[in-house]
Amino acid sequence: MESALDPLLGAAFPVFALVACGVLAGRFRLINPGSSEALNRFVYAFALPAMLFIAVYRGSLEDILGSGYFLLGVVLATFATALAAYALSRTVWGGSRAESVLRALNASFANTGYLGIPLVSVAYGERAALPAALATVATNIVSFAVAIVCLELLAHPQGGGIGRALAGVARSPLIWPIALAIALLALGVKVPLPVERFATLLAAAAGPCALFAIGLFVSQLSIREGLRAS
Repeated sequence: MESALDPLLGAAFPVFALVACGVLAGRFRLINPGSSEALNRFVYAFALPAMLFIAVYRGSLEDILGSGYFLLGVVLATFATALAAYALSRTVWGGSRAESVLRALNASFANTGYLGIPLVSVAYGERAALPAALATVATNIVSFAVAIVCLELLAHPQGGGIGRALAGVARSPLIWPIALAIALLALGVKVPLPVERFATLLAAAAGPCALFAIGLFVSQLSIREGLRAS
């Protein structure tokens, strides 16, 4: 007899089991802790951009344009969380404006790329990766772009470095693959089959490697030191 919790466990268990594998590998020194940085770089610079590109490229412009209300909800929720964190930092903890901006970024930035996309893909199938990928762009634009502009204005009131900073955000591996996929869909350009298969193969490594990397990173953290710091 199927339990009401089976769909939840079926989606959550494999995802967090992969994270647990990374934690155990780090705790028992099965993998050198220094490998965490290399694995993260591979995911961030290669596998995750491929996964985001494939998720959007295999969708349609109708799906993307139809996600407007969803993306608006994501942006508003992210912005509201950032404002609440900024206000708490300024009024309760007495943080400076720059420090409060960073706290707002930490509070509002959702880990949709490393954790969210694998989780919804397992729960709802490959089609769920498209809205998750679009949400990744939305949260990155709101969180990083707004935070960078605020920090630049605080450091340089004349605003000289804003353009350069925003250009850096646009080059992020979490943004340009989606922009490229949308451009190809809009122009009706088909990617050659060998290239698509290569991107698909690379994308398949993103979820497992990202989840394992999260666990490997967590294994290096000390709960006691974190509690003392708080």
